[in-house]
Amino acid sequence: MLAFLIRFLSLFLLALWVGGGAAISFFVAPVVFERAGSRKLAGEIVGQVLRRFDRYVLIAGPAACVAVLLEMAGTVGGSRTIALRLALLAAMVGLALYSRFAILPQIQQVRAQLGEDLDRAPRHDARRMRFGRLHGFSVLFLLGQIVLGAFAMALAVMSMSERVG
Repeated sequence: MLAFLIRFLSLFLLALWVGGGAAISFFVAPVVFERAGSRKLAGEIVGQVLRRFDRYVLIAGPAACVAVLLEMAGTVGGSRTIALRLALLAAMVGLALYSRFAILPQIQQVRAQLGEDLDRAPRHDARRMRFGRLHGFSVLFLLGQIVLGAFAMALAVMSMSERVG
């Protein structure tokens, strides 16, 4: 029963992480940018959503890693599948940490430099181009977490079906 609860916890935390990231990326952000009235307001709203999501990720990620470590410790002989899931989770945590603590502060700095001029700045303005690059990296890091998480979930389901079949 304990093994089931540990496996369930790791998969549940991972599913919320992947599902939350996908929901923000594919549904929330596009709708907010479409309906907010200004890109500045939309950016502030989506930024607030992402900051709340980051708090979840920074708790759930390490908790999921611990759950997978416990699952690995309870597996006779260890499992390559479990080790690969752990590596994928660790990579996801790394992407989340880098995005939150390295990329986000730079985005906020450039946004503060541009102030209200973000959309009015010429496309060739170095600050606007830097903002665009940083935003692109931020999006790629979130998409990376989603893809890695989807693979980790597939491995979890695959290993469950191997035990049953």
